[in-house]
Amino acid sequence: MYVGDSNDVEPGSASGNTYGPHLEDWIYWRTGAATPTVNGVLMSTDKSPILADLGLVGSTNILRCPMDQNDSYRDNPAYYDGSPYNFSYEATSYNLNGTQNYGLTTINTGAAVYYFKSTSVRNPSGKIMIDEGVAALLPNDSPPPNAKIATTGRWQPFGGNQTTPNNYLTLRHNGKADITFVDGHVQVEPWQFGTNAANSRTDL
Repeated sequence: MYVGDSNDVEPGSASGNTYGPHLEDWIYWRTGAATPTVNGVLMSTDKSPILADLGLVGSTNILRCPMDQNDSYRDNPAYYDGSPYNFSYEATSYNLNGTQNYGLTTINTGAAVYYFKSTSVRNPSGKIMIDEGVAALLPNDSPPPNAKIATTGRWQPFGGNQTTPNNYLTLRHNGKADITFVDGHVQVEPWQFGTNAANSRTDL
C-alpha cells in the first residue's frame, strides 16, 4: 500500500546513527527523550508511515512477535544507540555502495536521497523485505558466532564489504525466523538463509 501511494518508492530505512531519522522512514522507533523532531514533526511511534497505511495508528502490537519476550538486552544501553529498538522486525537495507543503493529502502544521507523502487527487485519472491532479527543473545534466539540484537528498524545483512554477514536472523521459531518477501508472502527460514546475499541483495 505504501509503495502504491508513493510512486513505487520504498520508505526510508529507519536507521540509527548511520543515516539518522527521516520523515520517510518506514517506522519511527525512538522513544522518550530520544524521540526526534524533524521539520516540526515529533517522530513518535504512532506517527509511523507504515502503521498509518495499516490503519494501526496507536497500536504497535503487529510489530512485536508474541515469542519475542526477553527485553534484557533492549533495556541495556550497551546494546543500543540513544533509544532501544522495541520491535521484532526490521527492513532490509544495504549500505550505499558509492551511489548504488541495493535496497530495499530509500537512503537519505542528509546531503542526498537515494530512492529505491520495488520494481527494480530481481526475483521478488526470493528477496527478504522484512526480517525477524535477534532480540536477545540467548541460545533460543541468537545464532553463533557474533550475533547482535536488532538496534534499529534497519537490517543491514552484510558489512561494508557487502560480503561478510553483519546482522543475523533470529532462530526463536524452532531454529527459524519469520520472513516477509518482496512479493508479500511470508515463510520461515533458518538463520543461515540471511547470510546468502542472493536472498536479500536486489540486483542478484
